[in-house]
Amino acid sequence: MKKLLSILLILVMCLGMLPSAAFAAEKETLPDWYFLFAVFKKLDSDVTDGYYKTKHVTYSMPQEEVDLIRDLAVEFEEYMNSVGVMRAHVEVVEIDATVTELEKADTGISLFLPKQAAPFLEDKVDLDRYDHVFCILDFTVWTGYAGMTYSPSFENGAGMSHIHPQDWKHLQDSYRSYTDKNLWHIGTYVHEFLHFGERMTKKWGEEYHLHNIIDNFYPSEDQRQTCFTDIILNRAQGTDGTGICPVVWQYPPHVLRTMKELNIPSGTTSIGEWAFSNNTMLTKATIPGTVTAVGGAAFYDCTGLTEVNILPGVAEIGSFAFRGCSSLTRVSIPASVASIGEVGFGNAGSIKDVYYSGSEAQWKAIQISTNNSVLSRATIHYNRLMADVKTDDWFAAPVVWALEGGITAGTGDGNFSPGATCSQAQIVTFLWRANGSPEPAGAASGSEYYAKAVQWAREQNLIDGTFSANAPCTRAMAVTYLWKLAGSPSAKASGFADVPAGAEYAGAVAWAVEKGVTAGTSADAFSPDSTCTRGQIVTFLYRALAK
Repeated sequence: MKKLLSILLILVMCLGMLPSAAFAAEKETLPDWYFLFAVFKKLDSDVTDGYYKTKHVTYSMPQEEVDLIRDLAVEFEEYMNSVGVMRAHVEVVEIDATVTELEKADTGISLFLPKQAAPFLEDKVDLDRYDHVFCILDFTVWTGYAGMTYSPSFENGAGMSHIHPQDWKHLQDSYRSYTDKNLWHIGTYVHEFLHFGERMTKKWGEEYHLHNIIDNFYPSEDQRQTCFTDIILNRAQGTDGTGICPVVWQYPPHVLRTMKELNIPSGTTSIGEWAFSNNTMLTKATIPGTVTAVGGAAFYDCTGLTEVNILPGVAEIGSFAFRGCSSLTRVSIPASVASIGEVGFGNAGSIKDVYYSGSEAQWKAIQISTNNSVLSRATIHYNRLMADVKTDDWFAAPVVWALEGGITAGTGDGNFSPGATCSQAQIVTFLWRANGSPEPAGAASGSEYYAKAVQWAREQNLIDGTFSANAPCTRAMAVTYLWKLAGSPSAKASGFADVPAGAEYAGAVAWAVEKGVTAGTSADAFSPDSTCTRGQIVTFLYRALAK
């Protein structure tokens, strides 16, 4: 019994020492990241070492080396999952084909580049499955580096790091040495992935400098795991950046390369240069007002992009920001924009309509640099946030809030359709998105856009068997959903003649009036069975959730 109690005590202590992020991973849905360990087993090529001497190398990995690399892949997966920012999935593939050609760097040393690795990988795997690929290839000679991460990497946006163990003896010796010293085996792999993280962080207008952080604030080798964990959690010490921007985890390359609608998260302060360039799948983008500047070439050659909504608060559109967006037909530009850089909309010749939230005088005051003639040819619609949303509409602020929060992206063609009837599926989806689009506990039924939202709403007891996705949402339904999400709080009876005291929605109506979500349709009527428009629904949500 004493032995059992001791074991239980140890388990409790261990659980107490786990990072809080580990528990967060159990409570929330984390984004999936897919990694590939590609083991290139054979080399038959000239190699130039770190002393700039060239020799011909013929090398085949022994099975023991391959097995150890597989063990390191498992260790890498376990570590990335333990940090609590992603659900890491790591696969290993063995490449039997022989690498016969390497690239020479400007310095003279040999490199194994993405353009050389891609043909081998495409014969074995679907590269579009992965976010980052570690290509492990021995040169058998000292090159001055244990790993190298390339920018740009693969054409699809997946990162690539060449890991160079040198040969089986060096890998085996270093593994044993790190084990004896109780040091981290996978430091090189995480180090190289963090270099890829530097590039991904720049997409969101932020940056950090990995080597400066290490050298100046975590110089000891036994600090590597602490250092890298701090960088991943965006809490690194020093003045060289705090680490990977948290929003990076939500947009791994496999998501970015297939995304059709991009809603930049509210709170993002800038968009980096070349951030989403050449994303030909992208058709629509919404940029929140928390962004101060759209970086140069941010959407360069996004040839499928048809609509851009830039929300109030954005002050600068950089040079070449939307250059080559040949399908772009309509843009919403806020009065907060003070400058549009050179060729900001160059070669975006399809723009027909610009919805501008300011006056004609304000538009003429914008500093518009050269080669933006497409804007002068377009029709400028003044005092409009979108095609059908004027700046003085009663629902204007809620619409901006809903767009900024990714609650809705509008109905297309520059419209929000505020007067259109809101369906039950739409309001449930709005509520789900407003709550962070959580993954439901159970499996969603169907593949409709609202499938997960409906499953989540059932699990939250918001809806029951009477729910009908395409049927209109009534005023009673709308306040009931919001009331239940708020915990069904009690409130003083509303006193509306058309809300019986025993009605199942009576408590929700009373709460909604007290909360200021709605005041009813007249002094003595709530009109519980009246259907809601999209403008009304986002206004209800705005009043209930935004304050």
